[in-house]
Amino acid sequence: MTTLRSFMDGEEGATAIEYGLLASLVSLAMIVGFGLFADSLRWLWSEKSSEIVQVLE
Repeated sequence: MTTLRSFMDGEEGATAIEYGLLASLVSLAMIVGFGLFADSLRWLWSEKSSEIVQVLE
């Protein structure tokens, strides 16, 4: 019974889960950020960009 009680009172597992959730949120934000950055780079080298360069010349 004391083993079960100490398991229920322990916070090490909860801390590990919190760190895991935090790491997953950070990685999700990075993936979304990289995706948006890739879209802007794609636009930079697209046909519209070359039209802008031609106008500026």
